[in-house]
Amino acid sequence: STFSILVQYAPIRIDHHAPQIIFGAAALWALVSTGHHDGRRGLIAGVALACWLQISVEGLPYAVVAGGIFALHHLLRKDRWRDLRAYMLALPIAATVLLFGTRYPTDAILPWCDSFSPAYLVPLWLTSLLLLAAHRFIPNATPAYRALPLIIAGAAGAATFILRSRDCLAGPFETLNPIVYELWYLAVREGLPVSMQKSDFQAIILLPALLGLIGTLIAMWKAKNPAERERWLNLVIMQAVAFAVSITIMRAMAFSHLTALPGSAVLIATMIASAQRIGLMPVRIIATAACIVATPIGASAIVTSLLDSSEAGRNTSAAANASVPDRFRCTTQETLRGLNALPGRLFFTPLDIGAHVLVYTRKSVVGTGHHRNVAGMTQVLKGLTAPADKAQSIVAESGADYLAFCGRENEVERYSRLYPRSLIADLLKDKPPAWLQPVPMRPGESIVVYRVVKPAN
Repeated sequence: STFSILVQYAPIRIDHHAPQIIFGAAALWALVSTGHHDGRRGLIAGVALACWLQISVEGLPYAVVAGGIFALHHLLRKDRWRDLRAYMLALPIAATVLLFGTRYPTDAILPWCDSFSPAYLVPLWLTSLLLLAAHRFIPNATPAYRALPLIIAGAAGAATFILRSRDCLAGPFETLNPIVYELWYLAVREGLPVSMQKSDFQAIILLPALLGLIGTLIAMWKAKNPAERERWLNLVIMQAVAFAVSITIMRAMAFSHLTALPGSAVLIATMIASAQRIGLMPVRIIATAACIVATPIGASAIVTSLLDSSEAGRNTSAAANASVPDRFRCTTQETLRGLNALPGRLFFTPLDIGAHVLVYTRKSVVGTGHHRNVAGMTQVLKGLTAPADKAQSIVAESGADYLAFCGRENEVERYSRLYPRSLIADLLKDKPPAWLQPVPMRPGESIVVYRVVKPAN
């Protein structure tokens, strides 16, 4: 396997990427199981990808590619219609049931761009219905005739999406307030492209996918019959798309590596078979052991260890500087429960600890690291990075009773470094303005709390 997959299934880890991998694997299995063409493959793939879409809209490109693979085989073979039909029915039906079965109707009908919503569901339904209707009335005797329903339905669905949901074309994060985009989004490494990652992460992302792609191409070339070649072709199409997506956004690498595993197995088996044909025993043993360089984990570990020593030193130094001593941490129930004793309700906190305050206390916060509350995020970031005299009106406007933060946490350190004349920089120097009054906490408490002095009016 790969690091990116194994980490998602670590004990007591709860993360949405783990079920995404499972549903992606189910869809992939349906695509490569070419022994039946009675519709069951389309049904399995449609339901699996609908589940993925309900977890995260990150599954959208793979749902499109799966439909494209079924459409391609229908175009080439007259007897493949049932798989495409089953897929184009299962996907919208299952997606609709999951959407309205897991949310309040008032939320389910909102056209969100960052989750599967009517912004995507309406074009999907239109595409499916038009495809089924056009197939019924247009003869399907030749590839040209079979292409017409696909063109009509695809064009209508794309036009509907552009007309109804053109805002979603920019992605859910491109319309963030500039200060939120710069200080929050660009600090979330998993949402950035490969080009913005450190070299060791670039190796971890790229190597398993590239090795798997090589192995898949070898398997397709060595396929003994058309059915076997079709399986590998389906896989290489999905694999290429998943690799392209993982280059643009790091958190997509887990599924990319999943699609690469069969090819990696072929590549390793091919290399071991070649090594075993070496006549001289010592050379044969060394060559066989050297095949570890073709495994996803082995290749990543070896290449990252061979990176330039100066760069590795800089990364180690940066990691050490970014670490937070335990005495400054305050994101546990034990370190935050003291807030419950304070009479106020609303806290003005940095984004990283806001969610912990909500979980471990009975208090509310102005903003957390969740982009739908972009107004609260903007208010927090502007307030913390503005000079103290300008920050007063921002904090007062939020209605917060207290301002609280973890001393020397990564987030506040970064803000103070980027904005040395800001409110948060002054607070880290223990120089609060007059409109913030220190609140004594328990001895040894790591969280720093100030009461906001409200204007007289």
